[in-house]
Amino acid sequence: MRLQILADTGEQRQIENIRKSNITIRLSGAEPNANYEIELNQTKHEFASGSASGAAKFLDPAYSNYQHALTENFE
Repeated sequence: MRLQILADTGEQRQIENIRKSNITIRLSGAEPNANYEIELNQTKHEFASGSASGAAKFLDPAYSNYQHALTENFE
């Protein structure tokens, strides 16, 4: 389990109200009233994440680890 602490309760409310949604799952051929355990993994999201970087670090070969981390982790 991952624990995330948000200092600003307004940020938490925004996540709850805007970024989350209810879903309905229908299991065909399932036994009525049976206890099923379902695991969902989100593979894509509609909120792009990004970062700002100065051109000097992004173009300088001495910062290759930084460049790799930036391009691998941000859209």
